[in-house]
Amino acid sequence: RVEGRPLSAGHRRSPVIGAARRSMTDIGAGEGPARRDALSGSCPWTTREVVWVAAVTGLVLVAACWRLGRQSLSGDEAATWAISGHSLAALGRVLRSSGGDRAAGLYYVAVFGWVHIFGTTTTALRALSVVAATATLVPFHAVSRRLGPIRSVAADVLFAASPFFLTYARDARAYALVTLLVVLASWRFLRAVETDRAQDWMLYGTLAVLAAYTQWFAILVVVAHFVTLTLTREKQNWTPRARTTAAGLVVAAAPIGVLIATGQTSGISWIAPLSATQLRLAFGAITGSAAPFTELAVGAVLAIGGFAVAGLTCRGQESPTARRTAVLAVTWFFVPLLVTVAVSIAEPVLVARYLIVALPGYALLAAVGLAWLTRKRAALTAVAVGVILALGSPGYGQIWAQRRADEDWRGVVATIERRAGPTDAVIVFPESARFGFAYYARDEPGLRRRGGALWPPGPWDEPFAHSAADPRTAVAAVQHLHASVVWLVVRDPGGPTVRASTAHPPALRGIRRALARDFSSTETVAPFTPRHTLSVVRYSTTSRQ
Repeated sequence: RVEGRPLSAGHRRSPVIGAARRSMTDIGAGEGPARRDALSGSCPWTTREVVWVAAVTGLVLVAACWRLGRQSLSGDEAATWAISGHSLAALGRVLRSSGGDRAAGLYYVAVFGWVHIFGTTTTALRALSVVAATATLVPFHAVSRRLGPIRSVAADVLFAASPFFLTYARDARAYALVTLLVVLASWRFLRAVETDRAQDWMLYGTLAVLAAYTQWFAILVVVAHFVTLTLTREKQNWTPRARTTAAGLVVAAAPIGVLIATGQTSGISWIAPLSATQLRLAFGAITGSAAPFTELAVGAVLAIGGFAVAGLTCRGQESPTARRTAVLAVTWFFVPLLVTVAVSIAEPVLVARYLIVALPGYALLAAVGLAWLTRKRAALTAVAVGVILALGSPGYGQIWAQRRADEDWRGVVATIERRAGPTDAVIVFPESARFGFAYYARDEPGLRRRGGALWPPGPWDEPFAHSAADPRTAVAAVQHLHASVVWLVVRDPGGPTVRASTAHPPALRGIRRALARDFSSTETVAPFTPRHTLSVVRYSTTSRQ
């Protein structure tokens, strides 16, 4: 348009007009509305961008939905059902009393509404995460496009194809939803800094608070946002509205700080002390593979990306928005990781899946590094992205497998249902493992007729509750019922990220000794293996001593 009038077809074809239009994108700010829109990232999406994002979103949707209900729920996913799949009073009781589960309080509220519409089948429980993960691609591209087209495409592919992302896109836990919220908050953060409008800062603050109460680790991404403001050193960064928003977020997060300061976070007491193994597991989860060569390669790309961002910031050759987004990529990845490691020195909190909030930052930073290595040549960048994904390909192994590699509760329950008699007893140990078993046992006619688990006590469909049932009552219950067969189902609490003191070897050994004393025959139906954390042992006798 020239002075408000649309260009004619001849003008649009003119090389002079074309050069003028290109110059509005390439020269300094303040040259006109088109330049300001390009710098702010608010310029309309091109048709090519819309098609690209729609294609990536569609592929993620297909990947997340493919055989969604095929694998058994894990014990943690079954806990989501036990917390949110019953009454509102039961949900409120958990959120008032369970320290660790408060960290995902808003997610459980969302699941409560979801399952009361769509039901509590395996597919329905996981579908909320599928919707959240699929919806994340649009705001993520709204962030990545500020880096330029080549970096944007690379970041979109690295994020959407991440095994870490796809795994939790199919998981009935809070991780997909919190990822969506931190990406939305980051998008609106950049927009608020660019415009400094009150409504943009208000929307950003709202999304940041929602993310924080969906999963507490989202607070670390909010911290990264304001670290970005400090590092970019733009004059307009710390405006009065930015300072007011930061103060409001501190006040909004104060209840979380009080809960943490008063020690009401019992849900993390099982996490093992910080170790090199945990660091490797966390980094391997983000990259998709724990192979040393992959870790070194991706680490080198991230380091190069960090140096490239430093160069962009110092030289000032790109737009303020591109520089700010590049700095955000660095802080978005490193702040959650470094703060988590630092806190874990005093109080262990490092678990790989908690750091999924840093995954978008990883994708952005890796894209910057790959683009620098390939000198922004699209073909070479595409090859580099393919190499990174190929190196992380082992992470895809169990996403669509027929059975879970760890907790196949469906298979365990089906095995016992086929072989158990009407008077057999069942012990599920430890008590925290009951929900994985109970979720499937409630649908099995042979087990449902029992009216509930023998131990822990209570019906199969009982809501989530924190009750410290004494393991010794399991043996006492068996002796009281005079069962001729007892099935002992054990979830192994071990592993490199689990604190040794939270395991139950003394209690478990006591149960096994008592059962071995009272029953003459022992059959290991499903043994522990390095990849399987469930064990099933059948105790039987023809005559009780």
